[in-house]
Amino acid sequence: MTAFVIQGGPLLRELPETQVGKLGSLVTSRSIAKFPVQENSFDSSSTCVCLVAAFVGAALLARRFSLSRPRGVRAFWSGSQHLSRSATCLHARKRKRHAFWYNEDLSKAPRWLPGWKEEKLKQTDDDDDEEEQKEDAFPEGRTPTESLPKFMTYEFWKKMPGGLRCRSPRYWKMYFNEDGTAPKYDRFRYYSLAEAIDIIFSFYESAPNDAHDSSLEIAMFMALDAKYPDQQIRMKVKLPNGAGKEKRVAVFCPPAEEEEALESGATIAGKTLQDELVAEEFNFDVLIAKPAMMPALAKLGKILGPRKLMPSPKSGTLVTDIKAGIEAWASGGTVELRNNDNMFIGCPFAKISQGKEKCLENLRGLLQQLADNAPPGAKKREEYFARMFVKGDDSPSVRIDPKEFPDHGYEKPVTGTTYFAQQVLAG
Repeated sequence: MTAFVIQGGPLLRELPETQVGKLGSLVTSRSIAKFPVQENSFDSSSTCVCLVAAFVGAALLARRFSLSRPRGVRAFWSGSQHLSRSATCLHARKRKRHAFWYNEDLSKAPRWLPGWKEEKLKQTDDDDDEEEQKEDAFPEGRTPTESLPKFMTYEFWKKMPGGLRCRSPRYWKMYFNEDGTAPKYDRFRYYSLAEAIDIIFSFYESAPNDAHDSSLEIAMFMALDAKYPDQQIRMKVKLPNGAGKEKRVAVFCPPAEEEEALESGATIAGKTLQDELVAEEFNFDVLIAKPAMMPALAKLGKILGPRKLMPSPKSGTLVTDIKAGIEAWASGGTVELRNNDNMFIGCPFAKISQGKEKCLENLRGLLQQLADNAPPGAKKREEYFARMFVKGDDSPSVRIDPKEFPDHGYEKPVTGTTYFAQQVLAG
């Protein structure tokens, strides 16, 4: 009977008639039509049983074959968990380490972790010790062991997830509490805008950055489709308190207006700017121009387009008043928002030195303007924001609660009787 189930119908014809009769009675007890035994031929019922047995046998053989194959084949039977796990491992292997890691292999622990060096030296001879010490030497003025958190050891490092192993010691100080027993926040939980700002400021209190004034950034994934022009986002947003950083503004104008543009606050303009653009030198952050200069700028489209520097009325860089345009962009209070192919938008909106209140005002103002100026296609979709994160330029990110997303003016489609009545009234 076992051979019948595994191999299927082909073995049925080779069995004696007595065994076939027993098999027929077994199938009858399973609420299937009676299996009549004939001397020379099989009827329709026996044919049905053969097909069912062949299907079950093939499935069992395929299952046994899949379990003996590599992980990629078993993933088909085990579900999407294997596939997602494999994708995670592949992403971890390709992930780039922080510059602090000196481009070492991802699977190996850094040599400067406390506990690693002693264990390695115990397994080497005296001659190998000198070579090992030379390999472990750091550049002058570099003391990585002093910048490590007190709790960070080789054993602690091995217990961390792969995503945290790739981080710098500064990131560890921000993420964990002082003794390393728990993280400061739940990275999978959703927080309000005010809570997110408080958490980020707590990061920089644990690991202050004296080298520069860190920026606060927002990362958004929009619930739109980039292939439709009416759902693409490209606009300028004015921050209430400024971004805390001045921008270098370049003015594309005739040589006769170069001096006037420089007096208005432009970094570079006129003939000097044209020569640098041809040489592909970009010593500015924003390029503005008048509409009359667009035919001349079109010749430089291959240079400016890929760098997203081409003036456009949507981004507010195509202006009629040069002086007003320079003042708007040079102060740093104007930010350009533009989506990529994956509908991702990211930009800085404040500095740590501005304080919590001003940072929160800038964040709320940016989101509200983004919702008020939503493209026409977005108003036909119920969701506008998909996911949102707030972070510092070198800190962990904090998820934002969808309840904090502002209303973008969703227009619910009218269907059924209401739509028919409106059409009749409209004539």
